[in-house]
Amino acid sequence: MDWLKNESAYFVSHDADIDGMGPIIIGKTVFGKVDYSLVNYKNIDDVIKSLIEGGVFEKYDHVFITDVCPKKETIDILDALNSKVASPLESKIYVIDHHAAALDRSGYKMADIAVEKDGTKLCATTMVLQKLKDFIPETMVAPCEYLSELTRLSDTWEWHDKGVVDADDLAELFNGVGAEKYIESMTGKIASGHLASGTLFTDEERKIVDDRRTKMLAAYTRAYETSHNVKVNGKVVCVCDIDYEFRNGLSQYLRDIGERSNLLAIPDFKKGTMSYRVLDSETDVNEFAQKFGGGGNKAAAGSPITEEVIKAFELNQEHNVNPQKI
Repeated sequence: MDWLKNESAYFVSHDADIDGMGPIIIGKTVFGKVDYSLVNYKNIDDVIKSLIEGGVFEKYDHVFITDVCPKKETIDILDALNSKVASPLESKIYVIDHHAAALDRSGYKMADIAVEKDGTKLCATTMVLQKLKDFIPETMVAPCEYLSELTRLSDTWEWHDKGVVDADDLAELFNGVGAEKYIESMTGKIASGHLASGTLFTDEERKIVDDRRTKMLAAYTRAYETSHNVKVNGKVVCVCDIDYEFRNGLSQYLRDIGERSNLLAIPDFKKGTMSYRVLDSETDVNEFAQKFGGGGNKAAAGSPITEEVIKAFELNQEHNVNPQKI
C-alpha cells in the first residue's frame, strides 16, 4: 500500500537512544517526505512552541511527537491546532509515548500513551509501527518488525535476560555514529531488504560496535572507581560520572560486579540532566525522578539538574569525584 506516499510528516522525537530514532525510520518507509527535530525532556516544550510559532507544523500533513511527552499546557496548544484530515490517518497530530510519567496525559484524543500491552512492555517504535503498519510496503513490513523488536528489547533492557545481543549492539551503533547516520543506515537497510539477523551490520559498523565495547569497559571501570554514594529520599544512590554516550550499560555493569546501591545516578552538565537507573529489584526510579521534576519508567528515568539536585547528590560540576562509599 502506498496511500501515504503523497503525504508528509514531521517528527519530534527523543534524542537519547534508538527508540527516539525508530519512529522516524518507520515514518520514512510510509510517508513521501519526512523531516524531524530531536529533543529531550528539558527542551521539548520550547522546541514545539518554536515550531508552532514558525509555522513549521502547518507545512506537513501529519505531526508525530514520539518517545518524549510534552507538558499538559503544551498538549493543550497542540490539541487546539489538531484537526481531522482527509487521509487514511484521521488526525493531523499524534503524541505517542510509553513512559509511565506521561500516563496523566493519556486522556487527550491525539495521545497514544501506554506502558505495556497484553503483558508486553512497549516502546515508542513499536507503538508507531502499530499505527502505521497497514501503510508500510509489504516487502518492508518484516524488516520494520525486526528493527522494532530489537529496539523494544534494547529500550526495556529485556535483551540482557533474553540474550539478544544484537539489540544492545544496535544501541551502541547509534551511540557510535550518531542520529543522522543511524537513521540513514537503518532506513536504507529496510528499503533494500538487508535488515535481518546475521546481516544487521556492515563490516565497518561491526568494527565501530566492537571498538565501542572496548572503550565502554574502560569507561565503566573508571566511573565506578571515581563514584560516590549518597542517601537521597531514603535510597542509597551510586553517583557515577561517565560520558553520556556510555551511560546505558553502566547499571548492568554495576549489578554484575555486586554494587548494592538502590539506584544509579549519572549527571550530565552539558545537557543539564540527571539519568537514573535501577540497581535493585524494588526501586521505582520513575517515582524517584518525579520528586526532582522528571520522570520516565520504573527502571530508567531522568530529571533536570537543579540546585536542589546538585546539593542532594553532592555533585561537583567540574569532575564529580568523591571516593567515599557508604
